[in-house]
Parts: sequence; structure tokens; C-alpha cells
Amino acid sequence: MYSKHRQKDGQFLSLQCRHSLIMLSLLLLNAILQSASGDVREQVSSESSGGRMVTAQWLLRGRSRRDAGPHTQDQFPDRGEIVVSAQDLELVLQVERNQELLGEDFTETHYQEDGTPVTLTSNQTDHCFYHGRVQGHMDSWVALSTCSGVRGLIVLNENDTYYLEPRGGQEVIHHSFYRTEDLPIQGGTCGHGHQTGHPGLISRLIQPLHQRVRRNAWGTTKYMELYIVADSTLYKRQNKDYHKTKLRIMEIANYVDKFYRALNIRVPLIGLEVWTERDQCIVNEEPNATLWSFLQWRQKLKSRKKRQRSSSVSAPRRRPLTT
Repeated sequence: MYSKHRQKDGQFLSLQCRHSLIMLSLLLLNAILQSASGDVREQVSSESSGGRMVTAQWLLRGRSRRDAGPHTQDQFPDRGEIVVSAQDLELVLQVERNQELLGEDFTETHYQEDGTPVTLTSNQTDHCFYHGRVQGHMDSWVALSTCSGVRGLIVLNENDTYYLEPRGGQEVIHHSFYRTEDLPIQGGTCGHGHQTGHPGLISRLIQPLHQRVRRNAWGTTKYMELYIVADSTLYKRQNKDYHKTKLRIMEIANYVDKFYRALNIRVPLIGLEVWTERDQCIVNEEPNATLWSFLQWRQKLKSRKKRQRSSSVSAPRRRPLTT
């Protein structure tokens, strides 16, 4: 999922930055999936480096939306400010909805009990996915979802990067705020059945990406289309909730689009697919077999989607697939 792009100086993009984008996308996908099942909160709470409790809420003319009343502002405004605060912390996130998150011909597909695919065309301009910056921090950037609480990455500079997510419960303003190096990202296998971890890897990968954001303010914008598939295991981990699974996919796409903007590449999501009944290709613990089967399935997809880029999303099994 990458396209070569030449800079004005005639040099190809940094190989380190390309690898950082790919690894960062995979690790954040891991974090999103763990968060969906509460794994992040459970693991971090058992460690001394756990996240701190903060509040996060929209501002409306200097007041919180909660104080202003429920009908004074759209649920997902085109742009606005979100305040993240604690006793000794206040960050004002200036965000704007990612209007180019979805391609013009965006479709979503699920399956009936008999295996028949159902494809819908949807113009979701009122979605809840945002990009932006932190007020008072020149080189900052954020990529967030506000579908249920506020969740996403907050990067103040190349050394201070954070992950925010709702804590759950009835008070939706209560959130957990982690340094990215403290996120308990689980690894896959190294090919010998041994589990591998990634302590602090997200923050290390963000550093070259952050430097590239500052450098690439100019240049020709390239476009690369993205099509994401969620297998049946991921769907079941979302309690067979199609809407929730769809939001997870769009959250992943919002991160990917933000990361690739650092390379002057836009990545609109042209389609998503949820295997609601059964997997449409072989998905097991053998990565080579899974990849080969997925590539064969992708050939069938091309008859439904022209000029697409496919990416498979699979929930972790007992032995995670080797990446």
C-alpha cells in the first residue's frame, strides 16, 4: 500500500519513512482492535506506567457542549475545538472533519446468510473522523474519531506523542490519556511460535514521520485508493455489530490517510467490506496460505471495484498472524 513519489530534488522518499508508515499503521490497528475489546485498559491498568484520567469535550463559544445544551451544535461539526484537560493539563485540539476520507464512489458491502453480497452506495459526509493540530504547539498534529467519546493520536512534537480513548461507563467525557511508548502493543509471531512485543515502537516510528511532515509542505499531491476488508473473526469481536465494525474500519482509514499526507499522498477509502457470515477466503495461522488465498479473492473483487487497493484486516487469534 505505497506509491513511489519523487521530490523536487529528484530523490525518492526516505525508505525509513516508508517503513515507518507501514509499521505505524499496523501497530495502531493492533491498538484499535485491543481497545475495542477493552484489552488496552486492562493491560495498562496493571502496569505502573498506566494512562491518566482526563476529560475531553467539544467547546462551543467558550463553553463545553455539555454546558451549552444538547441542541446548540451539530453532533459532528465540520470544524471545532476539543478540550482535553486534567488538574495540571489542558490541550485545545483544533480539528476539522476529514472531508476527503471517503472516495466519490465509496461503497460498503456485507453478506446475507446464503453468502450473497449486499453492496450499498453511501455518501457519508457527516462522519465523525477528524484531523487537526494542538493550539500553541507549532509542529503538532492529531488524528481522531469522535463517534463515541474521543479516540486517537495527539502528537505535540517528535518526542511527545499520546493516545486518547474513552474510559467507558456513563460519563462519556472521561477518557484515558497514554504516552504512546506506554501502549501495551502485542506483537505477532517471529516464525518460531514465540510472541514478540513492541515496547515504545509507536513513538519511535512517529519521529521520522513527524520530521517528514515538516519537510513536505510542498510538492505534487498523489492519490492512492484504499479498500479494507474485515474478516468474520473481527466482526464477531465487535459482538456482530455491523455499524461498530464499519466505524473501526473508517477509523483505520483516517489514520492511514493522515500518515500518508506526510508524503504528499492522499488515501481515500473507496470501499469497505465486512464478512458478516463467513470468511470469503482462507484465514488461518499460516500467513503464506492466508495471503495467497486473499490475493485470489481480490481478483474476484476487481470485477466489482476497478482500480482499487485492497487491505485485509483480521482480528488476533490465539496465535497472531506473522506480519
